[in-house]
Order: sequence, then C-alpha cells, then structure tokens
Amino acid sequence: MSVWWRRSANDVDTLSWLTASLVTAWVPLLIVALGSGAVLVGGQGAGAPLYQWAAVLLATLSTLAIHIAARPRRRRFGTPVAVLVSVLASSAVLLSGWGIGRASQNGDDSLIPELWWAPVAVSLVVMSLSPFVPGRVFLPAGAMVAGASVLAAAFATEPLAAVSPGAEIVIAASSPLFALIGGTFLTQSLIEQVQGWRSGLIESIAAPPAREKAVSIIDRATHGALTGEALPFLRAIGDGAPVDDATRKHASELAARLRTALIDRDGSGWLSGIIARRPVHVTDPQRLAERVSLDQRAAIIALIDGVFSDPAAGVYAARLELAPGDDETVGVALTLDLTLPEGRRTSALAPYYLSAKSVVRDISWTNGRSVVVRFGVDGEQ
Repeated sequence: MSVWWRRSANDVDTLSWLTASLVTAWVPLLIVALGSGAVLVGGQGAGAPLYQWAAVLLATLSTLAIHIAARPRRRRFGTPVAVLVSVLASSAVLLSGWGIGRASQNGDDSLIPELWWAPVAVSLVVMSLSPFVPGRVFLPAGAMVAGASVLAAAFATEPLAAVSPGAEIVIAASSPLFALIGGTFLTQSLIEQVQGWRSGLIESIAAPPAREKAVSIIDRATHGALTGEALPFLRAIGDGAPVDDATRKHASELAARLRTALIDRDGSGWLSGIIARRPVHVTDPQRLAERVSLDQRAAIIALIDGVFSDPAAGVYAARLELAPGDDETVGVALTLDLTLPEGRRTSALAPYYLSAKSVVRDISWTNGRSVVVRFGVDGEQ
C-alpha cells in the first residue's frame, strides 16, 4: 500500500509544514476578501446577502481550523479535524448556492457560474487540507466537498435561464474537483520523492566486503571469554576429560560469565551510546530499543544530541522511556529538564522537534517546568 495512503506529506517532510503553514495562515484572509468582494462588488446573491455572509464565515472557520490544528506543537492532524473541516466547507458552499438560488427567484439572475466565489473558496480549503492528512482521510473529505459543490451548483443555476444547465453546473463546481485531484497528485508525488531520496541514501552506503564470523563477533562482545576459556573447556570435555563436581561448577561459572557479557553488550547498543555521552536515564524494561528503525534511531539521537549540544537550549538532564504502543509501535517519552523560561524554551527546541517529526508518528510536547516530548515509532518487523 502506498505510503501516501497511510501518512501525510507533513509526516514525511519537515519543510512541508513550514510552507503549508504559511499558506494556511493567509487562506482565511483570502476567502474573506473573495467572498466580500463577490457580494459587495460582484452582486452575487444580492437578493439574499445573509446566506453569502454566513457562507463566508463557515469557509473561513474551516481554514482557521486547519491552521490551528496543523501547528507544530499540537498532536498529529487527526481525522476528526478533517471531518470538521469538510463539513464546514460543504456547508459553506451549500449555503451560498441555496442563497443564490433564493436571490434568483427574487429576480436577481446576474450570477456568472465561472465567477461564483464559493466553489473557489472551498477549493482553497481542500488544497490547504492536503498536506496534513493521509490519502485515506483526504480523499473522502475532498470528495465530500466536491459533491456538496455539485449540489450547490444545481441550487444556484437551476433557476437561471441557461441554454445548457448541466454545463453550468459542471463549470460552477469544477474548482473543488480540480483541487481534489491536484492535492492528491502533489502530495503523493512529494511523499514518493522524499521516500525515494531516503531509500537512495540507504542503498548508497557500501556494504562490507565480507561478513564477520559469528565466533569473532561473540568473542569480541565477551572480551575473549569464548575462545580463551569456553572453547578450550568444551574441547577438553569432548576429548574425554572427566566430568566431576569441579568441572560442573566451572561450566556454570563460564556460562554465567558469557551470559553476563552478552547481556551487557546487548544493552550497550545505540541507547547505551547515548547514556555514555549524555546525562540521559533510559527506561526500557521490555527491551524495545532494538525494534526502532534506523532513521527513527537517528532522529531520536539527533534530538537528544542536538538539545544537549546547543547552549541556547539549556538542557542539563533527560529521561527516555520506551513502552509498547498501538499497532506494533513503540511509544517514546523524552523528558527534558531545562533552565530556560517558557518562551525561550519553545524557540530553542522547535528546530529539533520539527526534525524528529519528519520520521516519527503522532508527536507532541508538553511545555511545563520540564518539556515532555511524546511520540510513537514504527517497530521493525
């Protein structure tokens, strides 16, 4: 299944949040200007203007909901917000179409379908929504708005003396449909290019010419206990050495020594590397660290190293907790103890937060005396 169907462009590309948030900040003002100009200057729905003003309000609220929900410190842009946005946008275009139909019945038949403001406004809503939700949410939401635009166009153009009413409906409702198609292809293309770029980086790393033998790996991990002590002991037993109580005791001691060395080595992986360099306390009772994928490990390490290396961040200690999440994910909670006040704390940590957001899911933070960053990562299968 395509990554676009499961993840949004904002999930896989950090910079998409910056560009998209700048756009969504201006879209509400553009919709207000578009609707107000159509009513005050264009005379659309002049016979029943309250419908148009109510439609302008609903369309503006839908884009404001997108902008607020997509702010980086909030949790992932969820399906309920997308449903709310599509309902508000659909209600706006339906209300505008119904009002124009009422105005036409009162003798105001001056509407030019291709200049009708409402479908253009809701198409801006659809395009603004596209970077923040996966395809499985965007397609139904956009289709809902496009369908409402067709119905609204039927309300608005039916009373008009058009030579071809069907053509008038298609022209009036085409903008949301084009926005749905354009948003789908643009976000899907962006996600595929980012995923391809990451895959290309991984594939470009040269593999070692030959794999190291398992005995050498274990021997290095156990500091020579395998070949220096265990193997000679086993060879002696194989050659017929007597097995008495002293031999059994020595075998038990060797087994305990090897087990301890292997467990210590296993625990000194990528997380232990963090502990060795930084004052980070790790809690991983179920040993979930090894399930975290390589790019997500890099994001976590970069987040921790970044905040500790940056004097402006003011981080002096951290706690990293791993626990089972939903859908084969690993839940991660990173608590950072800082010396900075809240305002400077937010500006100092924002770049590291956005970098981690590009490869992890459902990330959010709580900004109190200690900053708590919570997110989930996909476990390697």
